[in-house]
Amino acid sequence: YDGCVLLLGGDTISGDIHEELKETNEATVLETVEFWLDPLASVVATLAETFGRLHVVAVPGNHGRTTRKPRATMRAQANFDWLIARLLTREFRDDDRVTWNVPESADAYFDVYGYRHCLTHGDQARGGSGISGLLTPVSLLDHRKRKRDAAIGEPYSHLWMGHWHQYLQMGSVTINGSLKGVDEYA
Repeated sequence: YDGCVLLLGGDTISGDIHEELKETNEATVLETVEFWLDPLASVVATLAETFGRLHVVAVPGNHGRTTRKPRATMRAQANFDWLIARLLTREFRDDDRVTWNVPESADAYFDVYGYRHCLTHGDQARGGSGISGLLTPVSLLDHRKRKRDAAIGEPYSHLWMGHWHQYLQMGSVTINGSLKGVDEYA
């Protein structure tokens, strides 16, 4: 292998986005951020050691936001997922094996062997009930993003996302779980 790509798709923490989560979470948001720094740093170090080169791409999820409702302005910077990723970049700032893409936006782009990829959390998708479940909102989200990116001459070949707290491979879209895990909303 020439290296490895680690995607951090948000929802690293449970957060306080629902009132009852403030009461039912195992720990406070700040305790959770502090807890995850060492295990995530260990993952980054292990992947860098194993593959020689590591590129980490991180986007904010919805559970890590510091606002009750989703926002467009300062979306990333007002999110604990972004903070965790930024703190990890500081931890590895002197390690030439590790490169980072932690944008101040909802989407991050990266290239692998000449193919452009898009990482987004996925909470921009709306709907998802009935027979199709998450397939319709995910397909519509992918369609809108592809159309937008093609219009500026920057199409991507694969969309990666989390948000749905489960694994699903749908052709040119991959959905993966999150560290946040399952709760009453998943």
